[in-house]
Amino acid sequence: MTQSTPTAIPRLTRRRAAALYEDDEGAATAEYAVATMAAIVEIGQT
Repeated sequence: MTQSTPTAIPRLTRRRAAALYEDDEGAATAEYAVATMAAIVEIGQT
């Protein structure tokens, strides 16, 4: 069995953070999914 060396995680600088969190396109999809699941659970409880 071979041992792998741990992968270094790059430092989170302001520039990297801005690039990562600048696009919130997926947030609307996630909110829609959460609201849909909540509605399904609510319907199932009545």
